Amino acid sequence: MTKYSVEKDNPFYPIIEDAYRVFAVPTPKSLNICTACCMPLEKQAEMLTYESRRIPKDMICEWYESAVIESSCPKDIWMFILPRILEFLAMGEEPTFMGIQLVLSRFPTGDRTLWNQDQWDVINRFQRLFLKPTSVAEQMPTQDYSLDDKLCMFALAGWKVDGLMMQIMACPRQMLVDQLYRDWGTWKPKRLRIWVTAFWNDGEANALKRWTSMELYSHLYDYAEDDSTPSLWVEKTKALMDAILKAKPRL
Repeated sequence: MTKYSVEKDNPFYPIIEDAYRVFAVPTPKSLNICTACCMPLEKQAEMLTYESRRIPKDMICEWYESAVIESSCPKDIWMFILPRILEFLAMGEEPTFMGIQLVLSRFPTGDRTLWNQDQWDVINRFQRLFLKPTSVAEQMPTQDYSLDDKLCMFALAGWKVDGLMMQIMACPRQMLVDQLYRDWGTWKPKRLRIWVTAFWNDGEANALKRWTSMELYSHLYDYAEDDSTPSLWVEKTKALMDAILKAKPRL
């Protein structure tokens, strides 16, 4: 069942509340999307009657399915819709039927120069918490999003991939192993296969290189060889390392 607002015990709650505050703008006069064969004009007018935090998910989805008139969404429209998009993501509710990878790319959201300090602080806090690998034990609403899908979402919105990968590598290794083990074992838990999304602009090969890098392999190796690592996590880590070695021929 679709949730309509982020709950106070959600780790994203203070970020979302700040987002509605710092991105508050007058309701735009249009949504800058096609009306001929996409979202009907009357439906667009109805969407603009809602305040940002009350826009229904189905309208956000329909807006995404509609072709934009300009190459990029005008900033005032993006600021009106962005907090609601972030809220749906924080609840684990995809605000588009296309997957999360394209959600932030209608405007160069990751371009620091386009925002004031308060706005960028909110965007940066959201990005870092959302990208962080999760463990099942945390019961995060965002735990079902794969790490590569999240990485792609931010990269397509203007963030530098190298910087995002540095954030991932800096996370506790058990959390990284937990996330990757779930991501790569989605279909066959006993036979892991590296998952990369088809939405990458630079193709599957380059996406695979990020997950088969010597840096990541060594990072996992050190964890598996650490005497303090519990046996269950040693087993999972070695399974990930094996998946990395098996993926090399795919490059």
